[in-house]
Amino acid sequence: CMLPQCSFGSVNCTEQEFDARRCFYSAYEDVKYNYAFLEPIIDRDFWLDDRCGPILADACNTRTPLGFSDDSDSEDIGRFCAYHKCAYDAIQANLTAGDYYGCECMYENWYCHWDSEAETCGWGGTFQQEVLDCCTDDFGLETSCSCVIEPECKDGDNDMCKVAAKHCCDEGDHSCDEYLRIGCERSVQVDPGAIGTCRELASRTCSPEAPYEAECECDFWEPLCLSYPGKACNEALEACCDTDRGFVDGFGNSGTHCGCDLFRFLEDVVNYETMGEKETFCSAAEDELLSSSDYESSDLSSLYWATNGSNWLNRSGWEEDLLVSSTEPNYCIWYGISCDETGHVISINLRGNNLTGAFPSYAFQSFARLEMLDLSENSLSGTVEYFYFFSLRSLLQVDLSHNLLEGEADILFSPAIEYLNLSHNKFDRIANYKKFKSAYETLQVVDFGFNKIDQEASEILTGAPPNLKDVYMSNNRIRGTLPNIITNLEGIRRFHVDCNCLSGSLPDLPRSFPFLKELNLSNQQCCPDLNSSNIGLSGSVPEGLS
Repeated sequence: CMLPQCSFGSVNCTEQEFDARRCFYSAYEDVKYNYAFLEPIIDRDFWLDDRCGPILADACNTRTPLGFSDDSDSEDIGRFCAYHKCAYDAIQANLTAGDYYGCECMYENWYCHWDSEAETCGWGGTFQQEVLDCCTDDFGLETSCSCVIEPECKDGDNDMCKVAAKHCCDEGDHSCDEYLRIGCERSVQVDPGAIGTCRELASRTCSPEAPYEAECECDFWEPLCLSYPGKACNEALEACCDTDRGFVDGFGNSGTHCGCDLFRFLEDVVNYETMGEKETFCSAAEDELLSSSDYESSDLSSLYWATNGSNWLNRSGWEEDLLVSSTEPNYCIWYGISCDETGHVISINLRGNNLTGAFPSYAFQSFARLEMLDLSENSLSGTVEYFYFFSLRSLLQVDLSHNLLEGEADILFSPAIEYLNLSHNKFDRIANYKKFKSAYETLQVVDFGFNKIDQEASEILTGAPPNLKDVYMSNNRIRGTLPNIITNLEGIRRFHVDCNCLSGSLPDLPRSFPFLKELNLSNQQCCPDLNSSNIGLSGSVPEGLS
């Protein structure tokens, strides 16, 4: 049945020509009806077991007629043989499927020219012609990437996005992560359960070497979860709520509260049915609130020892109960501690009391009724582990100013926070805002002035908590320009951003801050290592401001 294809006119073919033409037409039929970017025709059985690879290689070398409309057309033969050599070499080298994409332009060049049934180069029409025009004689992976793979990714092909990220970038080059990002977003738009590409992007974005790796993973999965609820929310739960601590039988009460807030937000704000997760987490969180106060005495003891209590300026009550008394301590009379009528701690005020050492975040998680925490003007150092404050649902005011704290500053400190002072420390970054946290709606006053915050102003202001009234971020390294219209902060009364490195025009202040009463933008020359000639603000300030 193959003999008719082996004859043009009255010329019969030799056995060698027959084998070559059989292989050629087999390749063409596979491509014609199963075309999907080389994958169907890169078949080990076809190229090796059926001996078509060696047969076509020999035919190309000897210029054996292959069944082209005009076997004298050396350009057609050359196009096919160039593609065949690329594909056959890949098979012989035992390369994975992705490595065949370097042959893509060679394939386009052969197929579009030879297929006489398609005037516009086959199935792709005008787009395919554009691809062909791009694919010059300089064939190879680089050309295939720029002419075929990357355009297909941008045109919505998720598989091509993964190929682009894997094969069109040098190892360690994160500039091509954009292809994975496109593929990630498009895959979850179609199917919220299809997060394979997103996981690959997350692993590249949040490598172990990346600063703030744990926060990076939460920053990645949380907005994806809120935009496309599904399996991304399971990843967000693990990344943002530290589910490695276990659930119910040792989850850690901060984790259950975090999970409760996440799934409550999904149901109440995003209108996504959570299949019972909200009830499970919130019920466990409520149970833990009832029992957490049993550990208040133990956590106060941890606070004392962790901050070198024996060197405190005032340790009245603490020393007697912790070092001398063998009876149950009456911590409500200890210096700096206030309790409600039921004996639960509602205030810890150890301001300026010579507390030293690493900040003991773990020592606060049992104070379910704590309303005020003031550890300012001490010498506490290290980072704050904000996870432990997720269960402090009553904490309204926190002052940790004038210490030696560093790392990332999460201004959504605790679920009900209204006032937060982190000024005069060594924080270098403001954490991204997680909208599922209750504090996103409750925070009104924040001061992180006199730190080492080194970020773009737009990064800090975009998506900031909407109910802020007073913002103080003086004396940092905040750079860049202010957005022309600062949205979401219409309630601002006081805005201090003096002594930073801002440039450009002032925003439209009346539209951005219609209730503004106090403004300080002075001295944008506080970054001596930057070119001062390009730094400074210009524009007009409304009358009536102090």
